[in-house]
Amino acid sequence: MYDVKDDINELPSFRALKEEYGIFQQAQLDTSRTCVYRNDEIDLASDSIYEYGKAA
Repeated sequence: MYDVKDDINELPSFRALKEEYGIFQQAQLDTSRTCVYRNDEIDLASDSIYEYGKAA
């Protein structure tokens, strides 16, 4: 699990997760399966999720 709360507060592109209705639920996995993204500006690389995420 990866908590995006800090990203929302620190990264301007991530603020849309809080401000735009429904965008949080639009997460997708890219074709290479190495990145979770929501739009052209909001993405999380798998290595960041692995390094900073927590086991569920």
